[in-house]
Amino acid sequence: MKTLFISVFFVLTVNFLQAQDMCIVRGKIFDGETGESLVGAVVRIDNTEPAIVSVSDFDGNFSLENVPADAQKIVISYLSYQTKIVENLNLPAGGIKIINILLNKAAEELSEVTVSAKSLRNTENAIMVFQKKSAGLVNGVSSQQISKFGDSDAASALKRVSGLSISGGKYVFIRGLSDRYSMISLNGAQIPGLDPNKNTVQTDLFPSNIIDNIIVYKSFMPDLPASFTGGYVNIETKTYPEKFTLQFSSSFGYNPQSNLSSEFLSYKGGKYDFFGFDDGTRAIPETVQAEIPFLYENNDLLDGITKSFSKVMKTEYQKSFLNHSHSFSVGNQIKLFGKPFGFILSASYKRDFSSYNSGIYNRYNLIESADANVMNPLISENEMKGDEEVMMSLLGGFSYKLNKNNSINFTLLRNSSGLKTARYREGQKPEDNLYMYEHVLGFQERNFLSAQISGKHVLRALSGAELDWISSYTVSEQSEPDLRFFNYDGENGDYHISYNAYPSPARFYRDLSEKNSDSKINFTKSAVIFGKKIVLKTGLAFTYKYRISDSRKFDILSQNLPFNGNISDYLSDENIGQNAADATYGVYVLNDPLTDKYNSYEAEEIVSAGYGMFNFDITKQLKIITGLRFENSYTYIENKVEPSHFKHVRAEQSYPDFLPVLNLKYRLNKNTNFRFVYGRTTARPAFREIAPYAYYDFKEGWRVVGTPDLKRTLVDNIDLRWENFGKSGDIFSVSVFYKYFLNPIELIDDPRANNPEFHYVNVENSKMYGFEAEIKQHLIKTASANFFIGSNFTLLKSQVKYVENYGNDDNTGIILHRPMYGQSPWVLNVFFAYDNAKKGINANLVFNTEGSKLAVVTKGATPNIYKQSYPDLKFNISKISAGRFKIKISVNNILNRDYKKTYTYSGKEYIFQSYKLGRTYALSVSYKI
Repeated sequence: MKTLFISVFFVLTVNFLQAQDMCIVRGKIFDGETGESLVGAVVRIDNTEPAIVSVSDFDGNFSLENVPADAQKIVISYLSYQTKIVENLNLPAGGIKIINILLNKAAEELSEVTVSAKSLRNTENAIMVFQKKSAGLVNGVSSQQISKFGDSDAASALKRVSGLSISGGKYVFIRGLSDRYSMISLNGAQIPGLDPNKNTVQTDLFPSNIIDNIIVYKSFMPDLPASFTGGYVNIETKTYPEKFTLQFSSSFGYNPQSNLSSEFLSYKGGKYDFFGFDDGTRAIPETVQAEIPFLYENNDLLDGITKSFSKVMKTEYQKSFLNHSHSFSVGNQIKLFGKPFGFILSASYKRDFSSYNSGIYNRYNLIESADANVMNPLISENEMKGDEEVMMSLLGGFSYKLNKNNSINFTLLRNSSGLKTARYREGQKPEDNLYMYEHVLGFQERNFLSAQISGKHVLRALSGAELDWISSYTVSEQSEPDLRFFNYDGENGDYHISYNAYPSPARFYRDLSEKNSDSKINFTKSAVIFGKKIVLKTGLAFTYKYRISDSRKFDILSQNLPFNGNISDYLSDENIGQNAADATYGVYVLNDPLTDKYNSYEAEEIVSAGYGMFNFDITKQLKIITGLRFENSYTYIENKVEPSHFKHVRAEQSYPDFLPVLNLKYRLNKNTNFRFVYGRTTARPAFREIAPYAYYDFKEGWRVVGTPDLKRTLVDNIDLRWENFGKSGDIFSVSVFYKYFLNPIELIDDPRANNPEFHYVNVENSKMYGFEAEIKQHLIKTASANFFIGSNFTLLKSQVKYVENYGNDDNTGIILHRPMYGQSPWVLNVFFAYDNAKKGINANLVFNTEGSKLAVVTKGATPNIYKQSYPDLKFNISKISAGRFKIKISVNNILNRDYKKTYTYSGKEYIFQSYKLGRTYALSVSYKI
């Protein structure tokens, strides 16, 4: 027995020691010129018996197992490519070695081989190769570049893309066009925006630790959705790694104006605000779920309901903390039932503070007279504001290779954010001879959960044809609980609430939920016709959106109750309703259920699409890509008023659209292309824009009215581009483009209304002309260090044709032209970067700015309001230590210029709004295995 035990122990020990001498070699095989992955390449370890061999799958992946740690050579061979030998492997005993290999084509190609369309896109050079070989006009940002430049989210990364600018820190403007003409997708599937007044998704929702790459398509192709004109942005999340990885990072930022300040403007909120969601403090009280009686209808019940609301309606100073963010990710590739199974899990948390205490807010109108025209001040106030924003994200990505020709992927993304806002204004309202005080308390909670499943299949029975598909389902919610406004006037101890001069104190509750499903399937087949290789592609798509929006408003009123300037005293239980001793009737709330139902709605949009396209080489230099996409859209919106009531409204639209594409690509030489692209796209009205009721935007101070019969916009797009690609990712390109808009949608101030009231309307047409240039050039390049610069500049001119006296009964008037709403006349992005791989040092300086753009279309002769140019400069420097630790220092908003919106009249600038946000200094530390 003892001998048997010793023998077994010896065998197990030998096997264990042998296993420690073995390792796994994984990697990908790519075409050295195109960067595309190669299917079917043979990879073997030299001089092993038995042979250790692997064949790359349709993603170019290979895996060699049980490789001796002392193996010296790997041999890679592929039909019509030069055989490559990799030596000096330095394999880790018991570990995993990643080797990615580029193969160059042989001098004489023997025959065509199948090349997958899947490309590596997470490095700068890979993005450049993808841009070079792409059928359409594209730009991109890789995860490698995002890491180097210290971007915190997708919005920060997109600032460097040619022709792009970011509005409000989250909304993408492409080629000067507003968010209405952009589309954002996640892994190729549409996701809903969380702002009911915007047409696109907030890009700050996507933290950098989940992003693999971002591709911006500036020209339409039949296999893309057609509802974009400026650009289509696809954010690809990270897929599983080749071996075990673990990463953690923490960052802390300090802005002298906003952080560690005892004068940070805020208010008493909920105990979970630092997680980005309300704890119920702001919820509508249970006693208010039913209808509220009117004054004198049931005073006891009315008083009880009024008392149940929070008494907090005044801003206050609080102590702020440092900006801070933290992220964690882990991933690996293992065998599940003998097949490769990969996963990546990541989580992130971010909390930022921003504030200003010396802002300016003014309103003017132009008074015309025979003697002189004068800009007359309507409001002249000082402004203070504090924002505390929290964002959390969870990502799970899973991939399972059934075999070398079939794989399934599943992605689950959960994102939540909360924005706590306090605003205080104080100043003159000359038209009513009042000195005003305004308190605004807000909280906005956003959540979305997106589940995606996709697959890719190589159909060997159809000569290597490819089938890929994706289906996603997204649930998004936005809640704005207890948005509070309290306005009053007075000076020197004499205070009033003047209901006739400005809106009464009020609180709003708004909830929006949307369900979105998006499914696509694509079939790609190569064929040889008349000796020419032709790639045929066809597919189907179906998108469904369903939205519910609920709104409730509660006015806070009183009958002859004195106000001493103390909001807490005014709202105290002693001053509520019948308890008030010095009033006809004390504080009470008023709610109109009919108005709430009128301002609440449900909406649905269905888009069915199909397309066909093909590309082929007419000559060795000239390639044509052409095709047709058909989209049939149906939209309806209906408010929640009873159908029999005269305030019930319902609107429906249906449009069948045929959208052609013609793309010519001429290769002047190996590194130079000339492109011509024509495509027709569309811009459909958002749900809010066709909702036929008035929405009061208290944050801006005006009403916005939807238009049920609003038409969708058709856009004809023409692009010309010359591009040259140098070594190491260098590029120089020049583009010109032209866009013609039929029935564009604009926001116009109705001259029939006494106060600002904006309507969404179709104007007859508009045109845009543009020039775009991009350069990236290495100034110094050695084996260990690189210094390079990059810049892109976009010059734009647009013209909208509109009727000056919109709203008059005869609808006639002077035909005028002005720039498109939200369109900037130019955009400039510049960066300088230094990278020393040997010393682990990376430094960069990034500058972004754009020209002034139309922000508000005013009434009558008053000049329009423009958002002025805001130059933004940031600096990052990082050092990698011990191969795993990374320390980064950054400075943001170095120039700290004024954010300004202004009128201009007779050469003089009049401020509408102005404020500064201060510089932010940040230190981050990360660790990576």
